[in-house]
Amino acid sequence: MATRSMRDIAWAAARLDAQTLPAVSGMASSIDSAARSATTTLRRVGDTPQSLLFGPPPTVPGPGEPGFAGFGR
Repeated sequence: MATRSMRDIAWAAARLDAQTLPAVSGMASSIDSAARSATTTLRRVGDTPQSLLFGPPPTVPGPGEPGFAGFGR
């Protein structure tokens, strides 16, 4: 009986190591990614709430792009 109990404990530990812990780790990684995305989105909406209705503000052209106004000249 003790041998069977030890086998059951070893099986449970192996399953925990092989299946449960990787699944929990993957889930934690997904939650972290979702939280970062939500934070970024909320920050952008907080900075420009009108973007919910009108979309993101247009980007300012940089050097070499048509419409670039220069470096404050």
